[in-house]
Amino acid sequence: MEEPVVLLSKDSEYSNPKNCALGEETVFIEELTNGMTKSGMITHEPIYIRVRMKGCPTLTLTDLPGITCNCPDPGVNIEEATVNLTTEYIKRPGNIILVVIPGSEDFNNPKALKLAKDLAEERTIGVVTKVDSLHADSDIIEKIRMEREGDVRLPQGFIAVRNRTKNETDLSVEAVREKERELFTTDPKLKHLKPEEWGIATLTQKIVDIQSSVVGDFMPNIKATLKQKIDALGKELQGLQHTFATPEESNGRYLEIVIKLVRDFEDTFTG
Repeated sequence: MEEPVVLLSKDSEYSNPKNCALGEETVFIEELTNGMTKSGMITHEPIYIRVRMKGCPTLTLTDLPGITCNCPDPGVNIEEATVNLTTEYIKRPGNIILVVIPGSEDFNNPKALKLAKDLAEERTIGVVTKVDSLHADSDIIEKIRMEREGDVRLPQGFIAVRNRTKNETDLSVEAVREKERELFTTDPKLKHLKPEEWGIATLTQKIVDIQSSVVGDFMPNIKATLKQKIDALGKELQGLQHTFATPEESNGRYLEIVIKLVRDFEDTFTG
């Protein structure tokens, strides 16, 4: 596969997906969002997006709305809704939490970071954005390195990244990464960051490493849970051997059981 492809759907089976090139998905996301909820409202129903790309790591990413107090409907407590949604995903033991924070912000302020520290500190990475627009006297280096007594500390630390700008939508991934490398190696302040403290590639590898560790820690529980489910479905299969009039009916039921097993397997990992 040479060119990246994006598939979007309202269900995890991608039964009726919308296809587009990478970079064109925003319009379809807005279209699906408007069809699922009113403007400014929050829904628990996700939009599923699958990116197929050569050399891309296999990762599942859930993008949550930020915690906010502003809502066009005064009868809706949008802060409570966004806090509850964020908490739900943070509590899932297999999830790696990425808290995105603008470099100019006080790291002590974001509610999402406070929630993540309280509930899943060992699985939380701080992702620092907009570092290319900071003032010369910014204390971004100290905040990322967590050097001072009052700095927020995360066991997995903070990683600074450079976002793709609106004028760079046509650039290749390699070109965008080169711009990021140039920023962090030539900027008078940012060049003092260590290689493990910046970059999308660094962030991606850290996620993979933490995820591998999390899966390893939970593997005994995962195996035990799956064995219970397989044993239960095996007994159900034995009881179905002589209950169908035709092979088609039997095969259809067997397929339903296999699909259920696959979904149970996915639920075991996602919590």
